[in-house]
Amino acid sequence: MLKIRNRQIERVLIIDDDPGARDSYEYLINDMDLIPSKIENIRNGDLENFFDSIEPTDAILCDFHLKKHSYAPYNGDRIVSQC
Repeated sequence: MLKIRNRQIERVLIIDDDPGARDSYEYLINDMDLIPSKIENIRNGDLENFFDSIEPTDAILCDFHLKKHSYAPYNGDRIVSQC
């Protein structure tokens, strides 16, 4: 577990349209003794489900360019700002 400004972080959601990048981040997050959670895709219908799945003990690691491979309906800046 990691503590940031009185907030305990247990899990990191990895949002990236490149599966290789998600795998690489998973190793780094594991090394920090946190739980990595790779998000396979965020499509139109899944966006609300994604937001509903976020817990208070989660952190988010998000790539910016997400639309070019139809991974998400928005780029990372909009997804992070809605989180």
